[in-house]
Amino acid sequence: MTSSWASGPMWYNGQWLDALDVEEVPKTTDELYDLLIRFRDEDPNGNGKSDEIPLIDIQDPWLIGAFGMKERGIEEFDGKVRYSPVTDNFKEYLTYINKLYEERLMDTESFSQTNDQKQAKGKENKIGR
Repeated sequence: MTSSWASGPMWYNGQWLDALDVEEVPKTTDELYDLLIRFRDEDPNGNGKSDEIPLIDIQDPWLIGAFGMKERGIEEFDGKVRYSPVTDNFKEYLTYINKLYEERLMDTESFSQTNDQKQAKGKENKIGR
């Protein structure tokens, strides 16, 4: 893998989507949440173990965009400069991330692992998104 995880495109484990008969990928954060629950609970890797990691990383720009931000920091919004971490949008984003973390829908090592560790989990077919 040569691309950076943090700036890579939105992707899903196609084998898992097929195993769960998912025909459309999520278009909203609520739909993403529902899919992550299915990834956690329905054994899409088919090994009979509860070892799936629904969401490996939250560093992707796509997720903050769902909360009306472009950057985690200084950004342009409606022709003005703002610091996104002090906005209500960022608070909503953090609330959502906390919900995913508390419900074990995201990797508990999301904030401390290396790219090599992420890739190893991917090679073991443990990653959904």
